[in-house]
Amino acid sequence: MITLIQPKKRIILRYKSKRLDAIITDAGMIERLSGFGLNEKQIADFYNITYRQFNRAYSKNKALRESIERGRKKAAKSVMESLYNKAMGFERSETVYSSRNGTSSARTVTKYYPPDMKAIIFYLKNRCPMEWREKIDIEKGQYLVGEEEMAFLFKESAKRMKEMM
Repeated sequence: MITLIQPKKRIILRYKSKRLDAIITDAGMIERLSGFGLNEKQIADFYNITYRQFNRAYSKNKALRESIERGRKKAAKSVMESLYNKAMGFERSETVYSSRNGTSSARTVTKYYPPDMKAIIFYLKNRCPMEWREKIDIEKGQYLVGEEEMAFLFKESAKRMKEMM
């Protein structure tokens, strides 16, 4: 059985000119750089080209745009999985090394990391913003409390203001 290896997509970032050499890379490298969190300016700096040259290549080359987008999506997916695991709590196997009386030993230990409250709050505020936001909007004509309660609260706050003065 013969397996064909897909050729890597070549991306030309800068064409050869009288003074400058051409800069050619593959889509996988651009994807990895984008996945590490580099923006377009930083990728241009990595290849030692100007942002203008990179922007020109970006607007002309669909493979370049797609590889940057794939890298960003992979990084975002990894961060989302980490946040979810931190919010839900997770177990991780770790190898612990110890030495006694001149002999060393290694054993695998499963550690449990409990849910993190900050991660839970962040997750809920972003996934369910209407239910978990801190700011409450009161529209005209809508009250969270009835009119009698509102009048009572107003009188109580006026009393307390007078006492403070």
